[in-house]
Amino acid sequence: MMVETNPFPSPRPATEDVRPHRAFARRFRRRTGLDLVTVIERMLAEADLHPGDRVLDIASQDVTLALRMVARVHPGQVTCLCPIEEILEQAYRQAQTAGLEEFIDWRIAAVEDLPFPDQTFDVLTCGSSFRLLDGRAFITEAHRVLAPGGRLLIAEATVPHSRFNDWRLVWRALYHQYVRKDRAEAAAEFYSADELAQMLVDAGFQPIIIRGLQRPWTTHSWVFSLIKAIRP
Repeated sequence: MMVETNPFPSPRPATEDVRPHRAFARRFRRRTGLDLVTVIERMLAEADLHPGDRVLDIASQDVTLALRMVARVHPGQVTCLCPIEEILEQAYRQAQTAGLEEFIDWRIAAVEDLPFPDQTFDVLTCGSSFRLLDGRAFITEAHRVLAPGGRLLIAEATVPHSRFNDWRLVWRALYHQYVRKDRAEAAAEFYSADELAQMLVDAGFQPIIIRGLQRPWTTHSWVFSLIKAIRP
């Protein structure tokens, strides 16, 4: 006899009081000039979550976004995936502190080759780590694993093309490589809003909405943006 079991607890979890790590939130504000909780709320609103939705979140050192989605999609499923085991372990400990680790499916895998069948998810989120990924490969895989009508949400800085910004990116890479000793950030890749839009169109997404969450002060301004794309 086969007995079907639900791997996730049945009561609807309470997640509205979940807050980011203070240190991570401070680093986020220093890097972007924005409040992390406000950005998370914007992403939750744009995700248009419903009970029963299947969500894939590309995890970073802070998984507040994923934890806040748990109650909104219950009895659906939230999966957190990260290619780096140490980062996923930090995320898991944050979930443990909130008592929510059992509500999430934890996966270690490369984002360029997601270990899921086609059309597995309704929502895919990538909050503030897109610069560290192979952007084109990730967007292609996101399109594959999203079901028709699925929403892809990316929060990341968009960088207009200019000679000044080219020098800023070179300086940033050198700083993170030789001063911060952070090879991931040293290899980070940023795109303009137009480049991101074209990458999404090429992968098959439509429509695409890019909202700057900051006011650009000059034509060279880096603008932290919320990118939403729909899989037809």
